[in-house]
Amino acid sequence: MKVTKQAVTINEVVLETTLEQSLECDIVLADYYPDILRILKCEICPKIVQTNVGGERLTIDGFVNVMVYYLSDNSQIRCCEHKINLNKSCDLKTTAENPVVTVRPRVDYANCRAVNQRRLDVRGAVSLMVKVTAPREEQFMEDAEGGGIQLCRRSFDATDLVGCVSRQFSIEEELELSQGKPPIASIIRCELCANTTDYKVITGKIVAKGELMIHTLYAAEEDPRPQVMENTIPISQIIDMPGVDEDCKCDVRFEPISWDMQPQSDIDGEARIIDADVTLCVTAKAYRQNTVTAVSDAYSTSSVVKPSFSPISMMQLSDVIAEKSLVKASLDLDEDLSAIMDLWGRLEIISCKPGEGCVAVSAKLTVCLFAMNAQNEPVYIERAADVNENISQQNVPMSPVCELDAAVLSSAYTLSPRKVEVRCDVKFMGCVYDMVKQQLLTDIEVAGEKEKPADDSALTIYYADESEDIWDIAKRYNTSVQAVMEENSLEDEKLKKRGMILIPILD
Repeated sequence: MKVTKQAVTINEVVLETTLEQSLECDIVLADYYPDILRILKCEICPKIVQTNVGGERLTIDGFVNVMVYYLSDNSQIRCCEHKINLNKSCDLKTTAENPVVTVRPRVDYANCRAVNQRRLDVRGAVSLMVKVTAPREEQFMEDAEGGGIQLCRRSFDATDLVGCVSRQFSIEEELELSQGKPPIASIIRCELCANTTDYKVITGKIVAKGELMIHTLYAAEEDPRPQVMENTIPISQIIDMPGVDEDCKCDVRFEPISWDMQPQSDIDGEARIIDADVTLCVTAKAYRQNTVTAVSDAYSTSSVVKPSFSPISMMQLSDVIAEKSLVKASLDLDEDLSAIMDLWGRLEIISCKPGEGCVAVSAKLTVCLFAMNAQNEPVYIERAADVNENISQQNVPMSPVCELDAAVLSSAYTLSPRKVEVRCDVKFMGCVYDMVKQQLLTDIEVAGEKEKPADDSALTIYYADESEDIWDIAKRYNTSVQAVMEENSLEDEKLKKRGMILIPILD
């Protein structure tokens, strides 16, 4: 027999693990910070700057931004910030060529106490959910000739990762206060979120467009209550990616990594301008769908043969998700509030399940807010709510593998007695896969020189069941699929109904 083989590319999971990093730091307030009267909230925000795979070692570099919100001695909200380096490494199972590294940081806890009016003690922990995939080639049988060999070929969809490109870039912008807003005394907090609005693929390049939304809470010079400032900046990048073309599906995202916001005076000498220096990361992954045809079974009508099988499991891309949704939640309060000064949310995806024409996402929405209580004292309140969202999708897999992230683009609210109704514009981003499992032939050999005994009958009558496979019948009676179909004038290799068929015996 003459056997030919083909290489099938499989995206193999090289590593899937969780790394933990504890955080400890002492923060001494700079001279320009007022004394601490009471701590309101300690928030830690982990950011991944870069990942590197060298040999069988993965290295992750980043930082954790620690923000402590507190009341000063004049009962105004202030914030001090501190950065902690984040460096983790781990071993891979094997050497990976052209690996794709995905790291999703998660905050486990954050605690803070005031040692005195000028010193803070911070303790916390973050977890890094790490997944490393890499392409690997497997050799499978494509064809075989001679020796009465019969082949069962199966075609299935597969997904090739054309490329994954990630790089950082910076933008600088002057943000001006709108008319009627009081001048800036100090910046309390900044919330940055980037949204990909459109992308276009041309040969070898991806042109991505988006918008950077900046939400700023600042202390006013002559107003006891903080003020909110909203700005949107258009962003665009050209991403070089060899091999990408119009037939590819792409997952393109912008993410703010770090930023520096400094109040500046305008021509009238009032602090009505913020100099924004922002570093963002653009990441693009491109996928191409293709059809693989391989041999799943074989036998010989003349000789005893020994086939060798190998199972494969591969992630078949079902869809790239980039969908907005309005998430609503009703949150109970322990006391009446006279006003809400700032409100923001975080959405954590818990699970994804197949639904009717959709992927059903279960998530936890955490809402944070600065408010004034009935006594007009600043307070911090945090509430969580379970939310369920359906993301529309065609051909939903029965057991979807979802790699989804969610970002809260903006938030709105309605305050009522002891209750707040929250509405969050959320962007779901990522990919939905179907796990494809196949049993394919890697090789076949003749078991010695033993030939199969000849059948004395010239024709066999067989009573078949509905949906029975012609291949199984032909293999059982040592004939060929083509001969059975021609003898019975069949068009499909699966029987549509029960009945009698004639099975010819090959010479």
